[in-house]
Formats: sequence, structure tokens, C-alpha cells
Amino acid sequence: MDSFGLIAELIFLGMGIYFLLLSFGKIKVKKPEDQERIDAFFEGKTWFLRILAVFLVIVMALNLIIHIQQLMQ
Repeated sequence: MDSFGLIAELIFLGMGIYFLLLSFGKIKVKKPEDQERIDAFFEGKTWFLRILAVFLVIVMALNLIIHIQQLMQ
């Protein structure tokens, strides 16, 4: 059960990092129509979504660190 929680935390951390990079424009999709949809989604709420992504990354990184510390004991 501990390994399932660790895997879930890694997945959510990866999702937060991906969402953060996507909001900064570091990741581009191959299809132009998909890129237009992503740009339309981020339009007008970029800072709010970046703050949420940073918050998710911070929380999941802390959870991961605490989980690994608990497994080491």
C-alpha cells in the first residue's frame, strides 16, 4: 500500500510539473488546433493557473519527501 501512495504522489508531481511547463509555454503540442485550444484555455487566466501549478508541485514534493522519510524509518 505504501508503494501505491508513492507512485500516486510521483504521478501527481509529474502532472504538476507538466502543467507548469505547459503554462509557461515550454512544452508545445504537435497539432496546431490542439495548440490553439491550449492557448485559448490559458488566455486571461495564466497567472492564476501558474500559481495553482506551483502550489501543486510544492505540495506534492513535500508529500513525496515526507513519504520517503517515513519509508526509511
